[in-house]
Amino acid sequence: GALGDADEDMKDPQIASSSGDDKDDTGTKVTKIVKREMVIECIAPYEKYKWKNIGDMKDGVRSDNIQYATAFSPPYHLQSILRMQGHSKKGSSKTTNNTMIFIVLQGAVTVTLNGQLFTAKKGDSFFFPAQSTYDLSNEWDETVEMSLLQFHYQQEMCCVPVDPDSTLA
Repeated sequence: GALGDADEDMKDPQIASSSGDDKDDTGTKVTKIVKREMVIECIAPYEKYKWKNIGDMKDGVRSDNIQYATAFSPPYHLQSILRMQGHSKKGSSKTTNNTMIFIVLQGAVTVTLNGQLFTAKKGDSFFFPAQSTYDLSNEWDETVEMSLLQFHYQQEMCCVPVDPDSTLA
């Protein structure tokens, strides 16, 4: 399945609303904008993450072999951590209207993106454009941990072709 409930978690909060039929001293209709203050957490301590088991037996992994924790969820974005135990596979998913950017913090992961296969190791970054099919697999003994930023598009996206000299081509 997809990581988290990104489409739900990334909705824009209502920050303005009209107050109706107010008029100024001349009788001209005036629309008042009421802004709502949002309190946003600016730090998410690792030791306080609430890990969700998202492994699926249909993919041959126990639920606790793949874990996911949300750090932040500002409007249209979701910052989280994905952790995969050794010799586990996430299972094929599709990004829908979200773009997903990963940074490998620990270990290595085999990535399948729209049928292309590559390996990303500690320090490497990769992303999945909107409307992409992907899979993640940890073929090694060591746990892999990745930072994951998802953001949601409100309009159609186009993709830039991969540079033939890139390590991803």
